Amino acid sequence: MATPADSEIWNDETISNLVAALSPAEDLNKWTTLEEQLQDIDRARSSSIQGINAQVQALSSTLSALKESSSRIRSRSWKSEAAHASTMEELQREKFGLAKEISDGDEALMRVEADLARLREELEGVDAYDVEENSAMDKEAIAATFFRKLGFVPCYGKDDSIDTLMVRSDAKNRTVMFDIGEAEMATQGVSRYMNAQLMWQASE
Repeated sequence: MATPADSEIWNDETISNLVAALSPAEDLNKWTTLEEQLQDIDRARSSSIQGINAQVQALSSTLSALKESSSRIRSRSWKSEAAHASTMEELQREKFGLAKEISDGDEALMRVEADLARLREELEGVDAYDVEENSAMDKEAIAATFFRKLGFVPCYGKDDSIDTLMVRSDAKNRTVMFDIGEAEMATQGVSRYMNAQLMWQASE
C-alpha cells in the first residue's frame, strides 16, 4: 500500500534536483571519445588497404617472374610440359586464393566504411552542438529532453499546458497515452503516485 512519502517521489523539488544534476559536459566527453574511435577506425582501414595492395604487388611480381621463367624454360626445352602445366596450375590456385582473400577484404572494408559513415554522421552532430548555447537552456527544456530519452513525450495543449503524456516502450514496441492533469486524474480516481507507477511500467 502506498504511503504519503511514496506519493511525493515525483514532486517538483525532486524533478528540479534531477534537472540540476544534468551536465552537458558529460555528453561532450562522450562525443570526444567517439571522435577518437573514429580516428582508430580510419587508421585500421588504411592499414587494411595497404596490406591488400602489398599482396597484390607480391602476386604481380610472382606472376611476372613465372612468365619469364616459363619463357626461358620453353626456349631451352629442358623442362617438360607436365612440369610447366603443374607450375601454371599452382599459379592459378594462388590467384584464386588471393581473389577470395581480396573479396573477403572488400566485404570487411565495406563494413568498416559503413561504420565510418555512421560515426562521421554522429560526429557532425557533435560538431554542430553548441555547448554554451545549450547550457543556457532553461530547466524545463533540459528536463523535457531528458524525459524524452526515457520514453516520456509531453503533449502540449493550445495554451502550452501539458495534460497528456505519451509513454513509449522500445522493448514492447508500443505507445500508451496518460492523462496527467489534476482534473483528469481525479475523474479517473488515480493518484499522482499511481499514475507515475503505471507510466514507469509502460516505459519498460
